[in-house]
Amino acid sequence: MPEVSPAPAEANDRQTAREWSIDDAQRETTAALQAEATIRNIVIDFGTTALDVARKGSEFESDPYMGGLALVGRDNIVIGSGETFIQPLNLPDGHAGGLGNAANAAGEIVANEKQAAAAQAVEQLQEETQTRVWAIMAYVGDDDVGAVWKGKIHPEVDQNAMPPATSAETSGLSDIRVRPSDGDRAIYFRAGLSGATVPREEDLIEIAKRRPINFNISYPGLFAEGMDKDKGQTLSRFIRQVQKVCPMVSFDVHGFTELEHIEPALSHVDMWNANLGEAAKIFLGEKIEKPDDLPPEDKLELLRRIQEVVQEKYVSETTQRPRMFTITDKRGCFVMFQSTDGKLQSSYCDSPCAKIPAINKTGAGDVRFGLQRLYLAREMGEAWQNGTVTFADAVEAVRMGQIGATLQVQGKEAKAFSGVTLASIHKAAISGKNYETIADLRAELHAV
Repeated sequence: MPEVSPAPAEANDRQTAREWSIDDAQRETTAALQAEATIRNIVIDFGTTALDVARKGSEFESDPYMGGLALVGRDNIVIGSGETFIQPLNLPDGHAGGLGNAANAAGEIVANEKQAAAAQAVEQLQEETQTRVWAIMAYVGDDDVGAVWKGKIHPEVDQNAMPPATSAETSGLSDIRVRPSDGDRAIYFRAGLSGATVPREEDLIEIAKRRPINFNISYPGLFAEGMDKDKGQTLSRFIRQVQKVCPMVSFDVHGFTELEHIEPALSHVDMWNANLGEAAKIFLGEKIEKPDDLPPEDKLELLRRIQEVVQEKYVSETTQRPRMFTITDKRGCFVMFQSTDGKLQSSYCDSPCAKIPAINKTGAGDVRFGLQRLYLAREMGEAWQNGTVTFADAVEAVRMGQIGATLQVQGKEAKAFSGVTLASIHKAAISGKNYETIADLRAELHAV
């Protein structure tokens, strides 16, 4: 089995520093690598932030982007239409979307675990709960949007890896305009400073010090003024650099992601996630208006065609690392898993919670993929690193993510994550049960 390179937490030779530099510049990085105390995070999310601000009103009835997405540049001009974007005023009513969705779900779970351990008078918590399990590494501007977003991140989530805001740049913002007549919405997304993300040597050093099991790059395709400009070359190189000290490097895509943004990385990345519409667009060049409405046989045929492309172009040779790819829709998740010997297995996994209606779908995909990564990194990390993780483990992780996503879509007011731990989600995931109502699921999660 391949060995995962050890983290250079106390490295002091310049060759190691040069090896880690993304541009191979010979800079003085020794001091930064010689951190007195090595910080450990199980998961680090890197990429695009978004303060999600929802507004409902009749003035949005004729919005040209209703049912779709509009990308706003750092100059506050809507790309494509030339319209000036006016930032909404109700920022405090927003919530931390983007990579904040998964971070906040993970943070609440960790907090619940600590509370449960304290209630049982457990003196020694598991090592993982003694660390800051989840960290965010992303760029926000020195503005009100960035300040509100950071203030809405769960206190269990480590924000110390975030570079300090040093300019008056704008921060990531999603202006969600809801049409009251039918609930449809248009999303105006301004990536802000995070949209100009290009990985720096300092970022690589910070990752090396923290030694994550999973490092996730959130939303290639939204780095419009950053690493998307070179057609995925920086993304691919960044992934291969991080893989030197991290066994599970992943990314999730978005409506703006094009094949050119990720293609150079697809043969290297350990894990990726997309929804069915995104996957059809990226891998087949087809725009499917309502993929969730496809008849089951048509959906499976579409997934078969996507797998053919993926298998032919991106998994033809083993990387000697486990690899896992997921494509989600409203009813379930298609899982492709490549073991270290190159064997590819796949299956469509119906969600055990498919019959439970969603109150608010915001962040569902982020949370599903996030809890999948959290379980594999924290509970299956050793198996992933030594290559003994199995297809069954991959499916189990997906089911846990599906349960987490179901809790997420109940809305913030429902407090559906209250008291929920990773162990209780795992118990529900392996029970084989299907849940008809959120009450049924909550009863299972809180059963003694």
